[in-house]
Amino acid sequence: MKKKPPRTSVSRQDRVAHVDEVVEGLTPPKLYIYDNETFHTFDLFQETVYKWQLDFRLMSKNGFYSDRTSLITDKIIINLSYLHGKVVQYGLCPRGYRTFVVPASTNQNFYWLKRKVNGNQLLVFPENGTLDGVSFDGFQVFTISISNSHLEAMLEKLRYEQAKKILGKNEVAIRVSDVFVNSFTANARRLLHSGAANTIVYEEKLYNTLISELPIVLLKEFENNKVCLPRSKSRQRDRALSGAIDIIEAAQGVIVKVEDICERVGVSERTLEYAFKEKYSVSPKTFINGMMFNKVRKELRRGASHKISDVAAKYGFWHMGQFAADYRTWFGELPSDTIKKSQKQLLNFGGIRKSGFDLRR
Repeated sequence: MKKKPPRTSVSRQDRVAHVDEVVEGLTPPKLYIYDNETFHTFDLFQETVYKWQLDFRLMSKNGFYSDRTSLITDKIIINLSYLHGKVVQYGLCPRGYRTFVVPASTNQNFYWLKRKVNGNQLLVFPENGTLDGVSFDGFQVFTISISNSHLEAMLEKLRYEQAKKILGKNEVAIRVSDVFVNSFTANARRLLHSGAANTIVYEEKLYNTLISELPIVLLKEFENNKVCLPRSKSRQRDRALSGAIDIIEAAQGVIVKVEDICERVGVSERTLEYAFKEKYSVSPKTFINGMMFNKVRKELRRGASHKISDVAAKYGFWHMGQFAADYRTWFGELPSDTIKKSQKQLLNFGGIRKSGFDLRR
């Protein structure tokens, strides 16, 4: 009887550096990579998600915590992510894949591509992979990214014409039952916890379950569910909020004032206040400060040789003592600590950590 290859523990550096080569070079591909990590900064969380390009902005003061468990094969990438903290999420899903989202709990609400979503909705990202959302404490979802070629093959094999039509190229949201969410969550958790942390594993049975049974469970819901949930109708409040975000994103050298934003987007301060609190659960002023602090942090983590005072001034912070104190309140560390930790993490990753980027600019 042929022995199975052993589970092999690998370092984070080796996993990140060689995961593409290992996953895509298998013939036959009976391997999956299992990864489980806890994060206390959103920077490391977003920089280590396989094939995702994320640009998160922390909107709650010193309150981020996350767990992520992943299984990676050549055809499917599944992540279970838990986020504690208020996070504005921008980014892109894995290229060459179609990504599905299943809430891991029915008792949650978040924003996703201009929709207010609850725990009884099954979501599919658009073909272009755009991510634009807001998550709050207790956010917990499965993301299942299926390669386009494998998804097309499954739809043809199953003859799911309705599902094929529904999926199309745009984002999709359908309503699902508590039974579906609870059943999917229980089964997916069993799959995700079938390996030892941070290992490369050869198990044909599990591999076949991942690439065959999991897509069928998802696609069956679209084949049987003919009602897609429409986007919410655009209101004056929503249009004003979108314009305000553009103004805040473009601001440099000054902290833009709420009254100036209201004048430019043509709404009252009360209307703008309602808009920000509805979507982000913070006031416009708090949101503005948060966005500027996040921009400063991103530049500090890039490892540029600029002085902290120069970076702070670039985004409208001129009083260094107050800036350092407020920055520490927001992120739980001083600006100088951010630079030191970033340099250390870069060394730990062997120089392969993705550099900071801003998908909104």
